[in-house]
Amino acid sequence: MKDLLVCIYMAKINNCYRAFMTHNPQVDARILLSDGRLDLLTPFIPVGVAYYILKTVFTEEEIKGCDISHNGKPLLSWFKKTPSYSEIVCVKSARVTKLLKQIDHFFGEAVFLPKNYVYPRQVFFEELPAEDEKWNDRYVQSAVKEALKGRILFLEELEKSLVENGFKTNANIMDVLQVLALRDRVEIMPSLGFTAPGEAACFRCGHKINFPGVFGQYPEVYGYMYHGQCPQCKLPSLYCENCNVFGESRLCRGLFALDPRSGGNKNKHGLKYELSGVTPLTDAQNRAARELVDFVKENKTNECLIWAVCGAGKTEVVLKAMAEVLNSGGSVLYAIPRRDVVKELSPRLKKSFGNCDIVTSYGGSEEKFRSAPIVIATTHQALRYYRQFDLVILDEVDAYPYRDNHMLHVAVKRAAKPGGHTVYLTATPDEKVISQVNRGLAKLITIPARYHGHPVPEPQCTRLAAFQKSDGRNWSVAPYITELLYKWLVENDGQVFAFLPTIQMVETFGPILEKTVTGWAKPKESGLLRFSHSKDPFRDQKIEDFKAGKFRLFLTTTIMERGITVNRANVLVIHADFDKVFDEGTLIQMAGRAGRSAEFPHGEAVFVGRTINKAMKNAIKKIRYLNSVARQEGYLENGE
Repeated sequence: MKDLLVCIYMAKINNCYRAFMTHNPQVDARILLSDGRLDLLTPFIPVGVAYYILKTVFTEEEIKGCDISHNGKPLLSWFKKTPSYSEIVCVKSARVTKLLKQIDHFFGEAVFLPKNYVYPRQVFFEELPAEDEKWNDRYVQSAVKEALKGRILFLEELEKSLVENGFKTNANIMDVLQVLALRDRVEIMPSLGFTAPGEAACFRCGHKINFPGVFGQYPEVYGYMYHGQCPQCKLPSLYCENCNVFGESRLCRGLFALDPRSGGNKNKHGLKYELSGVTPLTDAQNRAARELVDFVKENKTNECLIWAVCGAGKTEVVLKAMAEVLNSGGSVLYAIPRRDVVKELSPRLKKSFGNCDIVTSYGGSEEKFRSAPIVIATTHQALRYYRQFDLVILDEVDAYPYRDNHMLHVAVKRAAKPGGHTVYLTATPDEKVISQVNRGLAKLITIPARYHGHPVPEPQCTRLAAFQKSDGRNWSVAPYITELLYKWLVENDGQVFAFLPTIQMVETFGPILEKTVTGWAKPKESGLLRFSHSKDPFRDQKIEDFKAGKFRLFLTTTIMERGITVNRANVLVIHADFDKVFDEGTLIQMAGRAGRSAEFPHGEAVFVGRTINKAMKNAIKKIRYLNSVARQEGYLENGE
């Protein structure tokens, strides 16, 4: 984890001047000036401090190059005549020093303004030997741009990207990045930096925090920000605890980004992508697919919500829109919160787009940095993309960990190109997205019917304590639950998802329920019930066995609420009124496990709780609404 200490400087170039920051003034002097002279305004300070000062004191025009005679900065309006370059340097230097003093005060000590501080200071750099100018090699610069294109990475991640993309060089990559930044090809920013004295933000995950007063008065960890001495640069620093698991964001660590549009060439793949091996679409799916293709063509809005019933076949609906974008030379990100769904989707899309290069990226995957027209990734991996994709498809937008996670929302939004399109797929849209639709900020497409043409089973609510202490000591299963399970498992020969809100409840009531159904198994079944949760080491095997029909009653937590289909499923939600876990969206997803197969479309769903709360009522209301839409639009078999 290398540190990035930089100094802020100004340089006069003919009748213009420019301000910038650099880790190596000699490189900047060689690129900008024939005589190699720079006016340094600061000593070497963390990039998170320098970036804030640079952006505060100087305009974007001054950072990219400003004509002295047309300087319109209000700061200099008191000059009666056009100020000289030397006068501009003095005024700017005073503002820089003032900000540094404010940040020093924030840390409660003289950190960035040493006692022998004498700035501005003009320095001269001699010409470098030719062998030291590898950073100016066009091949090396092209390799770095290709490895960084559409990405926002730490230096160490960029070095890994170079290797993964097949580039080898012994040039100083930081020097190469500096040259590209001077030429406005690459953006250099801090991973964490000040946005005002006493206010800091993580430039990677978007987390912000305000520290009124002196920083030393706060505990070591405050508002997901950690403070202490940096072991790299040995200076006081801030760290972002919000995204620390993906690498340490701190004041002296840089982030590097390249907008793929900066090169001026749109990525043309040179191939015509045809869909193959795709299941024929239903009428409801066809209508939604056509509307989505129109959405990516028309550019009326940038966001689209696909609200579909559970089991509607959302993935099949987006394929034509993906092909439309790819055939226009664009790229697609298919982002999903959960790694297991990413791994399941990858072979499906590779089959549908047989001649298209596809990268699959998740924690532990072999590929994370290679470019491809289609990227399938977890939402966490989207943190590394920067204005890359013409179309971003976000599946399971209501699922953990994406739901209510500001960091992942920032990542997905930043991954899309400005003006690109984002599609949200969900069976349980939240009020915020619905509000955007109502205000005309997002397009709404509904898929109100399942592929088999039968309505989604509408849950029944029962006010009941599912487990009771009949003798005051031992738990027993309520007779209603026993009768319901007997009907589903024995009389109807079905399978059952039984949900409980907590791991402790699963562990407590699993053995009790197992005793109740003892003797109900078929002769060839080794047992009827298994129970599992997120901490069960045998969870994955149990899921596969349940899908294969090796047992028929699965007692579990919300780990099974989505992404799982079994042929003859019924659903029982116990303690459905436990609203700390079972919110409206979770209840819809759990109920949506029932009736998904054409073989058994009339499976049942039952919510059991001591009360019937708002979430239970709203979940049923939304399921009934989409069923009514499907009925009105003629998508249900025999007008069911």
